[in-house]
Amino acid sequence: MVTVRKFEPTIVGTVCQVRPYGGLGFLCRVTSVTPESEMRMEYFDGIYRGVGVWRLMPLREGTRLSYEIDLEIKSRFMRLLSY
Repeated sequence: MVTVRKFEPTIVGTVCQVRPYGGLGFLCRVTSVTPESEMRMEYFDGIYRGVGVWRLMPLREGTRLSYEIDLEIKSRFMRLLSY
């Protein structure tokens, strides 16, 4: 489940809480937006710390969406399970 905890009209600064079914939750904040190109997010509370980047790339037949993350798992137990 995703809940918007704080909404900013410019999107930058908007905070979302993510609580995956059967998993540990986290908070992330939009740190920058380049319209029709990129959105950067900071993971700052909960199980993760780090950054994520959504990218949109126009193609002749549509749009390619990619997501890249660089996260540190803050829970020792979940770090062990991830190996």
